[in-house]
Amino acid sequence: MFALRNAVVGAQEAEKAREAVLALADGFGDSSALFRHEIAYVFGQLSSPYSIPALLRTMRDPGEDDMVRHEAAEALGGIASEGQPGTFDSPEDEERGVLQILRDWAVKSDAPPVVRESCQVAVDMWEYENSNQFQYADGLATAAKAADETEAGKQRLTGMDRGVKV
Repeated sequence: MFALRNAVVGAQEAEKAREAVLALADGFGDSSALFRHEIAYVFGQLSSPYSIPALLRTMRDPGEDDMVRHEAAEALGGIASEGQPGTFDSPEDEERGVLQILRDWAVKSDAPPVVRESCQVAVDMWEYENSNQFQYADGLATAAKAADETEAGKQRLTGMDRGVKV
């Protein structure tokens, strides 16, 4: 698996990278859910558009282990582009692109919660990485702003509502 990953990273030609990704994608046929999860993880590290069809099939497969589907969603989030010609199985997917597919799955009521939430995180990370925000999930600034608005909020932020000494 790692030799194929290294082949993708070191490939000077797109065709060789594509062949290595397709060979890795064959690993999704393995009987071990942990191994399939690792394939999706490696695809996330590579962020190769050639892995998009295999990752989409895996994320959408209701018979696949949720752990593997979750990792496929996260890997797609790492790619999260509007797509490149020839990297999708269907014209509909190509037209929508990875980001829109993830947005759709983030609110898909019949998706397993772990897959839906992984899509939400993937979209959120993409939005952050393509923004001018200094820091991801700047919850302290948001909490401080909310706390400024109410005394109860200040107490929750500082822990005073639970008797915590500050």
